[in-house]
Amino acid sequence: MKKLALVVDDDKLSRDLIRRVLEKSDFQIFEAENGKQGLEVFLREANIPLVITDLSMPVMSGEVFIDHLIHMTNPPIIIIHSSVSDIKEIIPIIHKGAIDFIAKPLVPEEMLLRINKSIESAKIKHIKEEMEKEKNDRNQAQLDWNRWKFESMKKDEERSDDSMLDGLRHSFSQGTGFGSLIPTIQLIKKKAKPLEDGKSFSVPSTLIDLLISNMESGKRMIETLEIFDDIIKAKFMPTKISLMNIHKFIDDIIKEYTSYLATKSLQFVLFKTKPKYEEIFFLVETNYMQMMIQELIINAIKFAQPNTKIYIICEMDGQKCKISFLNEPLINSDYKFGIPKECSTIVFEPMVRLTKLVHEFIPTMDYGLGLTLVDKIARRHSGSAEAYNIASHLDTSKVLTNVSFSLPIQKE
Repeated sequence: MKKLALVVDDDKLSRDLIRRVLEKSDFQIFEAENGKQGLEVFLREANIPLVITDLSMPVMSGEVFIDHLIHMTNPPIIIIHSSVSDIKEIIPIIHKGAIDFIAKPLVPEEMLLRINKSIESAKIKHIKEEMEKEKNDRNQAQLDWNRWKFESMKKDEERSDDSMLDGLRHSFSQGTGFGSLIPTIQLIKKKAKPLEDGKSFSVPSTLIDLLISNMESGKRMIETLEIFDDIIKAKFMPTKISLMNIHKFIDDIIKEYTSYLATKSLQFVLFKTKPKYEEIFFLVETNYMQMMIQELIINAIKFAQPNTKIYIICEMDGQKCKISFLNEPLINSDYKFGIPKECSTIVFEPMVRLTKLVHEFIPTMDYGLGLTLVDKIARRHSGSAEAYNIASHLDTSKVLTNVSFSLPIQKE
Protein backbone atom coordinates (compact mmCIF):
# COMPACT_ATOMS: atom_id res chain seq x y z
CA MET A 1 0.00 0.00 0.00
CA LYS A 2 1.32 3.42 -0.95
CA LYS A 3 2.12 6.00 1.73
CA LEU A 4 0.08 9.20 1.57
CA ALA A 5 1.42 12.77 1.60
CA LEU A 6 -0.05 16.23 0.99
CA VAL A 7 2.14 18.90 -0.64
CA VAL A 8 0.94 22.50 -0.24
CA ASP A 9 2.77 25.22 -2.17
CA ASP A 10 1.69 28.04 -4.50
CA ASP A 11 4.75 27.33 -6.65
CA LYS A 12 3.85 24.53 -9.09
CA LEU A 13 7.50 23.85 -9.86
CA SER A 14 8.22 23.16 -6.18
CA ARG A 15 5.18 20.87 -5.91
CA ASP A 16 6.24 18.95 -9.03
CA LEU A 17 9.78 18.46 -7.72
CA ILE A 18 8.59 17.19 -4.33
CA ARG A 19 6.03 14.91 -5.97
CA ARG A 20 8.68 13.32 -8.22
CA VAL A 21 11.03 12.77 -5.27
CA LEU A 22 8.36 11.14 -3.10
CA GLU A 23 6.75 9.06 -5.83
CA LYS A 24 10.08 7.29 -6.26
CA SER A 25 9.73 6.20 -2.61
CA ASP A 26 6.23 4.78 -3.12
CA PHE A 27 4.23 7.80 -1.94
CA GLN A 28 0.84 8.80 -3.29
CA ILE A 29 0.78 12.59 -3.46
CA PHE A 30 -2.10 15.06 -3.01
CA GLU A 31 -1.47 18.69 -3.98
CA ALA A 32 -2.85 22.11 -3.05
CA GLU A 33 -1.93 25.68 -4.01
CA ASN A 34 -2.55 27.32 -0.64
CA GLY A 35 -3.49 26.60 2.96
CA LYS A 36 -7.24 26.82 2.32
CA GLN A 37 -7.10 24.22 -0.47
CA GLY A 38 -4.72 22.14 1.62
CA LEU A 39 -7.16 22.09 4.52
CA GLU A 40 -10.01 21.06 2.21
CA VAL A 41 -7.92 18.20 0.78
CA PHE A 42 -6.82 17.07 4.23
CA LEU A 43 -10.39 16.95 5.53
CA ARG A 44 -11.66 15.22 2.40
CA GLU A 45 -8.94 12.56 2.20
CA ALA A 46 -8.92 10.73 5.52
CA ASN A 47 -5.71 9.71 7.28
CA ILE A 48 -3.03 11.65 5.38
CA PRO A 49 -0.08 11.12 7.76
CA LEU A 50 2.41 13.56 6.16
CA VAL A 51 2.03 17.22 5.14
CA ILE A 52 4.79 19.26 3.47
CA THR A 53 3.89 22.95 3.27
CA ASP A 54 5.29 26.30 2.26
CA LEU A 55 4.72 29.29 4.55
CA SER A 56 4.27 32.24 2.20
CA MET A 57 1.09 31.54 0.22
CA PRO A 58 -1.99 33.55 -0.82
CA VAL A 59 -5.53 33.04 0.58
CA MET A 60 -4.28 31.14 3.65
CA SER A 61 -0.65 31.16 4.80
CA GLY A 62 1.26 28.07 5.79
CA GLU A 63 1.38 29.18 9.42
CA VAL A 64 -2.42 29.49 9.64
CA PHE A 65 -2.77 26.16 7.82
CA ILE A 66 -0.45 24.52 10.37
CA ASP A 67 -2.50 26.03 13.22
CA HIS A 68 -5.54 24.19 11.86
CA LEU A 69 -3.66 20.89 11.43
CA ILE A 70 -2.15 20.71 14.90
CA HIS A 71 -5.59 21.00 16.49
CA MET A 72 -6.94 17.98 14.57
CA THR A 73 -7.78 14.83 16.55
CA ASN A 74 -4.98 12.99 14.77
CA PRO A 75 -2.58 15.68 13.52
CA PRO A 76 -0.23 14.70 10.70
CA ILE A 77 3.55 14.89 10.54
CA ILE A 78 4.21 18.48 9.39
CA ILE A 79 7.36 19.49 7.50
CA ILE A 80 7.95 23.09 6.44
CA HIS A 81 9.54 23.56 3.00
CA SER A 82 10.11 27.26 2.53
CA SER A 83 12.55 29.91 1.36
CA VAL A 84 12.27 31.85 4.62
CA SER A 85 15.79 33.07 5.33
CA ASP A 86 15.39 34.06 8.99
CA ILE A 87 15.32 30.92 11.11
CA LYS A 88 13.77 32.96 13.95
CA GLU A 89 10.53 32.95 11.96
CA ILE A 90 10.58 29.16 11.80
CA ILE A 91 11.32 28.33 15.44
CA PRO A 92 7.88 29.40 16.84
CA ILE A 93 6.15 27.28 14.19
CA ILE A 94 8.36 24.29 15.01
CA HIS A 95 7.37 24.73 18.66
CA LYS A 96 3.71 24.67 17.67
CA GLY A 97 4.00 21.20 16.17
CA ALA A 98 5.93 21.12 12.88
CA ILE A 99 8.59 18.44 13.07
CA ASP A 100 11.22 19.80 10.64
CA PHE A 101 12.18 22.65 8.32
CA ILE A 102 13.73 22.06 4.88
CA ALA A 103 14.96 25.20 3.12
CA LYS A 104 14.41 25.92 -0.54
CA PRO A 105 15.79 25.26 -3.09
CA LEU A 106 15.09 21.53 -3.03
CA VAL A 107 17.96 19.02 -2.78
CA PRO A 108 16.21 15.68 -3.54
CA GLU A 109 18.53 13.36 -1.62
CA GLU A 110 18.51 15.60 1.45
CA MET A 111 14.75 15.99 1.37
CA LEU A 112 14.10 12.26 1.18
CA LEU A 113 16.53 11.58 4.01
CA ARG A 114 14.99 14.28 6.21
CA ILE A 115 11.44 13.15 5.47
CA ASN A 116 12.18 9.52 6.35
CA LYS A 117 13.93 10.62 9.54
CA SER A 118 10.98 12.86 10.46
CA ILE A 119 8.49 10.04 9.90
CA GLU A 120 10.50 7.70 12.15
CA SER A 121 10.86 10.36 14.87
CA ALA A 122 7.14 11.10 14.73
CA LYS A 123 6.30 7.40 15.05
CA ILE A 124 8.40 7.01 18.18
CA LYS A 125 6.98 10.23 19.67
CA HIS A 126 3.46 9.01 18.94
CA ILE A 127 4.15 5.60 20.46
CA LYS A 128 5.46 7.21 23.65
CA GLU A 129 2.38 9.44 23.88
CA GLU A 130 0.07 6.45 23.46
CA MET A 131 2.04 4.50 26.05
CA GLU A 132 1.60 7.38 28.50
CA LYS A 133 -2.14 7.50 27.78
CA GLU A 134 -2.39 3.76 28.29
CA LYS A 135 -0.50 4.00 31.56
CA ASN A 136 -2.88 6.68 32.82
CA ASP A 137 -5.87 4.63 31.74
CA ARG A 138 -4.50 1.57 33.50
CA ASN A 139 -3.82 3.54 36.69
CA GLN A 140 -7.34 4.92 36.62
CA ALA A 141 -8.76 1.44 36.14
CA GLN A 142 -6.84 0.26 39.21
CA LEU A 143 -8.46 2.99 41.29
CA ASP A 144 -11.92 1.96 40.17
CA TRP A 145 -12.76 -0.83 42.61
CA ASN A 146 -15.95 -1.94 40.94
CA ARG A 147 -14.33 -2.19 37.55
CA TRP A 148 -11.38 -4.07 38.99
CA LYS A 149 -13.68 -6.42 40.85
CA PHE A 150 -15.79 -7.13 37.78
CA GLU A 151 -13.05 -7.36 35.14
CA SER A 152 -10.19 -8.84 37.14
CA MET A 153 -12.02 -11.18 39.48
CA LYS A 154 -14.72 -12.37 37.10
CA LYS A 155 -13.85 -11.93 33.46
CA ASP A 156 -10.12 -12.48 33.87
CA GLU A 157 -10.67 -15.49 36.06
CA GLU A 158 -12.92 -17.15 33.50
CA ARG A 159 -10.61 -16.17 30.66
CA SER A 160 -7.57 -17.37 32.60
CA ASP A 161 -9.04 -20.84 33.05
CA ASP A 162 -9.97 -21.06 29.36
CA SER A 163 -6.58 -19.81 28.18
CA MET A 164 -4.69 -22.03 30.57
CA LEU A 165 -6.48 -25.17 29.39
CA ASP A 166 -6.25 -24.11 25.77
CA GLY A 167 -2.56 -23.34 26.16
CA LEU A 168 -1.84 -26.69 27.78
CA ARG A 169 -3.75 -28.56 25.12
CA HIS A 170 -1.99 -26.89 22.21
CA SER A 171 1.43 -26.82 23.85
CA PHE A 172 1.46 -30.55 24.35
CA SER A 173 -0.26 -31.52 21.12
CA GLN A 174 1.56 -29.34 18.57
CA GLY A 175 5.14 -28.83 17.47
CA THR A 176 8.23 -30.70 18.52
CA GLY A 177 8.86 -32.10 21.98
CA PHE A 178 6.10 -33.80 23.93
CA GLY A 179 3.56 -32.99 21.23
CA SER A 180 5.29 -35.18 18.65
CA LEU A 181 6.83 -37.77 20.94
CA ILE A 182 3.87 -40.17 21.06
CA PRO A 183 3.13 -40.05 17.29
CA THR A 184 6.85 -40.63 16.62
CA ILE A 185 6.96 -43.67 18.88
CA GLN A 186 3.78 -44.98 17.23
CA LEU A 187 5.42 -44.63 13.80
CA ILE A 188 8.54 -46.42 15.00
CA LYS A 189 6.42 -49.25 16.34
CA LYS A 190 4.58 -49.47 13.02
CA LYS A 191 7.67 -49.25 10.77
CA ALA A 192 10.07 -51.36 12.85
CA LYS A 193 10.96 -54.70 11.24
CA PRO A 194 12.38 -57.60 13.29
CA LEU A 195 15.84 -58.85 12.32
CA GLU A 196 17.00 -62.44 12.10
CA ASP A 197 18.36 -62.56 15.66
CA GLY A 198 14.83 -61.99 16.95
CA LYS A 199 16.10 -59.40 19.40
CA SER A 200 16.78 -56.39 17.19
CA PHE A 201 14.69 -54.24 14.86
CA SER A 202 15.34 -52.24 11.72
CA VAL A 203 13.91 -48.70 11.92
CA PRO A 204 14.09 -46.00 9.22
CA SER A 205 16.81 -43.46 10.10
CA THR A 206 14.41 -40.56 9.52
CA LEU A 207 12.26 -41.77 12.41
CA ILE A 208 15.28 -42.09 14.68
CA ASP A 209 16.29 -38.52 13.75
CA LEU A 210 12.75 -37.36 14.54
CA LEU A 211 12.81 -39.18 17.88
CA ILE A 212 16.12 -37.54 18.81
CA SER A 213 14.82 -34.13 17.76
CA ASN A 214 11.75 -34.48 19.96
CA MET A 215 13.85 -35.78 22.82
CA GLU A 216 16.07 -32.69 22.59
CA SER A 217 13.04 -30.42 22.55
CA GLY A 218 11.58 -32.11 25.62
CA LYS A 219 14.96 -31.86 27.29
CA ARG A 220 15.04 -28.10 26.63
CA MET A 221 11.67 -27.73 28.29
CA ILE A 222 12.85 -29.58 31.39
CA GLU A 223 15.97 -27.37 31.44
CA THR A 224 13.76 -24.28 31.26
CA LEU A 225 11.68 -25.49 34.20
CA GLU A 226 14.96 -25.92 36.10
CA ILE A 227 15.83 -22.32 35.20
CA PHE A 228 12.51 -21.25 36.72
CA ASP A 229 13.45 -23.10 39.87
CA ASP A 230 16.83 -21.34 39.96
CA ILE A 231 15.27 -17.93 39.43
CA ILE A 232 12.87 -18.48 42.31
CA LYS A 233 15.16 -20.28 44.77
CA ALA A 234 18.82 -19.69 43.88
CA LYS A 235 20.99 -17.15 45.68
CA PHE A 236 20.84 -13.80 43.90
CA MET A 237 24.28 -12.51 42.82
CA PRO A 238 23.64 -9.06 41.30
CA THR A 239 26.14 -6.92 39.43
CA LYS A 240 25.98 -3.16 39.08
CA ILE A 241 25.55 -2.27 35.41
CA SER A 242 24.55 0.85 33.50
CA LEU A 243 21.64 1.44 31.16
CA MET A 244 24.26 1.59 28.41
CA ASN A 245 25.13 -2.05 29.23
CA ILE A 246 21.49 -3.04 28.85
CA HIS A 247 21.40 -1.25 25.50
CA LYS A 248 24.43 -3.31 24.43
CA PHE A 249 22.76 -6.54 25.60
CA ILE A 250 19.76 -5.73 23.43
CA ASP A 251 21.86 -4.74 20.42
CA ASP A 252 23.98 -7.91 20.63
CA ILE A 253 20.94 -10.20 20.94
CA ILE A 254 19.22 -8.51 17.99
CA LYS A 255 22.30 -9.27 15.89
CA GLU A 256 22.05 -12.95 16.89
CA TYR A 257 18.52 -13.06 15.45
CA THR A 258 19.21 -11.27 12.18
CA SER A 259 18.37 -14.34 10.10
CA TYR A 260 14.99 -14.74 11.85
CA LEU A 261 14.20 -11.09 11.21
CA ALA A 262 14.89 -11.67 7.52
CA THR A 263 12.48 -14.63 7.50
CA LYS A 264 9.58 -12.25 8.18
CA SER A 265 11.17 -9.10 6.69
CA LEU A 266 11.19 -7.41 10.09
CA GLN A 267 13.28 -4.46 11.23
CA PHE A 268 14.24 -3.43 14.77
CA VAL A 269 14.33 0.24 15.78
CA LEU A 270 16.36 0.45 19.00
CA PHE A 271 16.31 3.50 21.27
CA LYS A 272 19.30 5.77 20.79
CA THR A 273 22.00 5.92 23.44
CA LYS A 274 22.63 9.12 25.36
CA PRO A 275 25.59 10.13 27.56
CA LYS A 276 23.40 10.07 30.68
CA TYR A 277 22.78 6.34 30.18
CA GLU A 278 26.27 5.71 31.57
CA GLU A 279 25.12 7.33 34.81
CA ILE A 280 21.95 5.27 35.30
CA PHE A 281 22.70 2.02 37.13
CA PHE A 282 20.87 -1.16 38.11
CA LEU A 283 21.67 -4.17 40.25
CA VAL A 284 21.05 -7.20 38.03
CA GLU A 285 22.06 -10.81 37.55
CA THR A 286 23.48 -10.40 34.05
CA ASN A 287 22.73 -13.94 32.82
CA TYR A 288 19.07 -13.60 33.78
CA MET A 289 18.91 -10.09 32.35
CA GLN A 290 20.19 -11.30 28.97
CA MET A 291 17.78 -14.23 29.13
CA MET A 292 14.84 -11.89 29.74
CA ILE A 293 15.82 -9.60 26.86
CA GLN A 294 16.25 -12.61 24.57
CA GLU A 295 12.74 -13.84 25.38
CA LEU A 296 11.26 -10.40 24.69
CA ILE A 297 13.03 -10.19 21.34
CA ILE A 298 11.88 -13.72 20.44
CA ASN A 299 8.33 -12.84 21.49
CA ALA A 300 8.33 -9.71 19.33
CA ILE A 301 9.63 -11.62 16.30
CA LYS A 302 7.14 -14.47 16.71
CA PHE A 303 4.05 -12.32 16.97
CA ALA A 304 4.90 -9.41 14.66
CA GLN A 305 3.20 -9.04 11.32
CA PRO A 306 5.61 -9.56 8.39
CA ASN A 307 7.15 -6.47 6.77
CA THR A 308 6.81 -4.31 9.88
CA LYS A 309 9.08 -2.65 12.43
CA ILE A 310 9.67 -3.62 16.05
CA TYR A 311 10.34 -0.65 18.32
CA ILE A 312 12.39 -0.85 21.52
CA ILE A 313 11.87 2.27 23.62
CA CYS A 314 13.44 3.36 26.91
CA GLU A 315 11.66 5.66 29.37
CA MET A 316 12.39 6.97 32.85
CA ASP A 317 9.42 6.58 35.18
CA GLY A 318 10.32 8.13 38.51
CA GLN A 319 12.88 5.88 40.18
CA LYS A 320 12.36 3.15 37.61
CA CYS A 321 13.48 2.61 34.04
CA LYS A 322 11.00 1.03 31.63
CA ILE A 323 12.08 -0.72 28.44
CA SER A 324 9.29 -1.57 26.01
CA PHE A 325 9.22 -3.94 23.03
CA LEU A 326 6.46 -2.92 20.60
CA ASN A 327 5.29 -4.72 17.47
CA GLU A 328 2.33 -4.75 15.11
CA PRO A 329 0.63 -7.97 16.25
CA LEU A 330 -0.77 -10.96 14.46
CA ILE A 331 -4.39 -11.95 15.05
CA ASN A 332 -4.86 -14.26 18.05
CA SER A 333 -7.08 -17.29 18.55
CA ASP A 334 -10.09 -15.07 19.37
CA TYR A 335 -9.69 -13.17 16.08
CA LYS A 336 -8.41 -10.10 17.91
CA PHE A 337 -5.10 -8.35 17.40
CA GLY A 338 -2.53 -8.59 20.15
CA ILE A 339 -3.44 -8.78 23.82
CA PRO A 340 -7.03 -7.96 24.84
CA LYS A 341 -7.38 -5.98 28.09
CA GLU A 342 -8.81 -8.95 29.95
CA CYS A 343 -5.67 -10.94 29.10
CA SER A 344 -3.06 -8.32 30.02
CA THR A 345 -2.17 -10.11 33.25
CA ILE A 346 -2.82 -13.76 32.50
CA VAL A 347 -0.36 -13.86 29.55
CA PHE A 348 2.37 -14.11 32.19
CA GLU A 349 0.86 -17.29 33.62
CA PRO A 350 2.56 -20.59 32.63
CA MET A 351 1.23 -22.29 29.50
CA VAL A 352 -1.10 -19.44 28.51
CA ARG A 353 -1.06 -18.93 24.73
CA LEU A 354 -3.28 -16.48 22.89
CA THR A 355 -2.40 -17.96 19.51
CA LYS A 356 -2.30 -21.58 18.40
CA LEU A 357 0.61 -20.95 16.02
CA VAL A 358 3.78 -22.99 16.47
CA HIS A 359 6.96 -21.08 15.62
CA GLU A 360 9.42 -23.83 14.80
CA PHE A 361 11.59 -21.50 12.70
CA ILE A 362 12.71 -19.81 15.94
CA PRO A 363 14.76 -21.76 18.52
CA THR A 364 12.23 -21.55 21.34
CA MET A 365 10.07 -24.19 23.00
CA ASP A 366 6.79 -22.45 22.28
CA TYR A 367 5.14 -23.85 25.40
CA GLY A 368 3.80 -20.50 26.63
CA LEU A 369 6.63 -20.07 29.13
CA GLY A 370 8.53 -17.15 27.60
CA LEU A 371 6.57 -14.30 29.19
CA THR A 372 6.36 -16.24 32.46
CA LEU A 373 10.16 -16.28 32.45
CA VAL A 374 10.22 -12.52 31.80
CA ASP A 375 7.84 -11.88 34.69
CA LYS A 376 9.81 -14.05 37.14
CA ILE A 377 13.15 -12.44 36.24
CA ALA A 378 11.73 -8.90 36.46
CA ARG A 379 10.19 -9.65 39.88
CA ARG A 380 13.42 -11.18 41.12
CA HIS A 381 15.06 -7.83 40.34
CA SER A 382 12.32 -5.98 42.32
CA GLY A 383 10.87 -4.87 39.00
CA SER A 384 7.77 -5.74 37.03
CA ALA A 385 6.57 -6.80 33.58
CA GLU A 386 3.56 -5.59 31.61
CA ALA A 387 1.81 -6.56 28.37
CA TYR A 388 -0.99 -4.65 26.67
CA ASN A 389 -2.15 -3.08 23.41
CA ILE A 390 -1.87 0.60 22.57
CA ALA A 391 -3.65 2.46 19.80
CA SER A 392 -1.67 3.56 16.76
CA HIS A 393 -2.93 6.02 14.18
CA LEU A 394 0.20 6.17 12.05
CA ASP A 395 0.58 4.34 8.76
CA THR A 396 -1.92 1.48 8.39
CA SER A 397 -1.45 0.01 11.86
CA LYS A 398 -4.37 0.18 14.26
CA VAL A 399 -2.78 -1.58 17.24
CA LEU A 400 0.68 -2.05 18.71
CA THR A 401 1.41 -4.68 21.34
CA ASN A 402 3.72 -3.53 24.11
CA VAL A 403 5.55 -6.03 26.31
CA SER A 404 7.86 -4.27 28.74
CA PHE A 405 9.88 -4.64 31.91
CA SER A 406 10.69 -2.03 34.54
CA LEU A 407 13.69 -2.03 36.87
CA PRO A 408 14.42 0.14 39.89
CA ILE A 409 17.31 2.56 39.40
CA GLN A 410 20.19 1.96 41.80
CA LYS A 411 20.87 5.04 43.91
CA GLU A 412 24.46 6.07 44.50
